[in-house]
Amino acid sequence: MPEHYFPVVTRRLRNRGFTVIGMKSSFGSVHFQIAPSPYYTEGHPDEEELEEAVIFGQQIVERSKRINRGETDLIPPIPPFVYTPQLWVLTEFYRWGHNPHGRISYDPNKCNYPKCRLCIEHCVMGYNDFSSEPRRFGSKGNECDMWLGCTFCEMICPTGAIYCDWEAFLEESQELLSLFEFNPLEEAAKRLVAEGKLKLHVNWDDIRWDRLYFMVHNKRPRFKIGGAK
Repeated sequence: MPEHYFPVVTRRLRNRGFTVIGMKSSFGSVHFQIAPSPYYTEGHPDEEELEEAVIFGQQIVERSKRINRGETDLIPPIPPFVYTPQLWVLTEFYRWGHNPHGRISYDPNKCNYPKCRLCIEHCVMGYNDFSSEPRRFGSKGNECDMWLGCTFCEMICPTGAIYCDWEAFLEESQELLSLFEFNPLEEAAKRLVAEGKLKLHVNWDDIRWDRLYFMVHNKRPRFKIGGAK
């Protein structure tokens, strides 16, 4: 839900004493278990976007020099908060209190620790500690159900020690999704395509909600760090 990213992050950076002198958004390929594969942003960032990123970086360097010389009018205003249907979706996810992308379990008998430390090194919350007894995994100590929506550890686990019953989870989450009366991700993509902001590199009809990532990428690991499988 990128439309909320810059308004939030710029304010937090400002509150910590930073001055944001520019921002630019782009698209990237999406890989998570209950999203279609391929996804709407498959093939992004593309060559054009990468070139734009280089130009943006050069512009920021020059702008920084000019601001340091006193041209403070070049500092852009903090972007305003805007209401979109995505904000409603986020609110309902928060109220639900569970991870909207999957409830993740851990089987130590399938785990290759200490030879493998991928989930420990890549957990953005620092939840996992397998040196303790008993081992600690996820937000609850024995499973992960953080509402922020991260399921990356299940994606990169090479043995299936980290897992989810995806069919059962999809059934469980139907009540939550039925609140919206629309598919939030699909509607956002339609709007961006219609506005000319998102260029599709795959056929729209090939993006199918009956071909989710966990179905297509059903061998472990589902995702190899350094490149999609």
